[in-house]
Amino acid sequence: MSNPLFVADLDTMKAELRLSGMPAGQDADTILGDVLLQVRLGFHRKLGSTRVGQLAAIVGDDADPTTNDELLHALAKTIEVKWTWALLAERLPQLWMDDSGGAWQQYNEQGTFRKLGLREREAQRARYLDEIEQAMQILSGDVAFGDESSIKADTWGNDDRPDLGDSIFGCGASDGDSLLPVL
Repeated sequence: MSNPLFVADLDTMKAELRLSGMPAGQDADTILGDVLLQVRLGFHRKLGSTRVGQLAAIVGDDADPTTNDELLHALAKTIEVKWTWALLAERLPQLWMDDSGGAWQQYNEQGTFRKLGLREREAQRARYLDEIEQAMQILSGDVAFGDESSIKADTWGNDDRPDLGDSIFGCGASDGDSLLPVL
C-alpha cells in the first residue's frame, strides 16, 4: 500500500479522512492505497519531483505553522487529504453500492461520507478540486502566501469566453443562423 507524502502515516490519513473505523484488509484498503498512489503521482506531475522533495523535507509544526516553509508543508498536507478525499468520493461509494451484508450501512457509518447524497458529494468534490488547483500554484512557488489574489479563478482562455449573445448551440445570436426560431 502506498503511504501518504505529507501526512505522517496511513493511520493518520485514515483519521484525517474520518475512515479510521474502516476494517483493515478489505477492498476499501486496496482502493485507499491506489488513491494515495494517484495523489503521490499527481503531486509529482504537477510540481515535479524536485519540488515535492523540497516540500516533503520540511520539518516543522503543521498544527501551528509560523514560517513560510511550515505554511507550505501544512498546505501540502491539507491538500493531500482533500485530494485523497476527492478521489475516494469518486471510487469508494461504488464498493458499497450492492448493499450485501449491510454494506450500505457500513458505508454510511464512515464519517467522511456519512449521509452525503450524490449532489452534495459532487459539490464538495468540485470545491476540493478547485482548492487543489489554487494550492498547486502556491506550492509550486508561482504564487506566494498572501498573494492569492493573483490566482486566476476561472479556466476560460481569453479567446474561449462566450459572448453574452452566443447561443448554447454554438451559433452567435447575431449571425442569423440560430437553430432556435426568432420570435
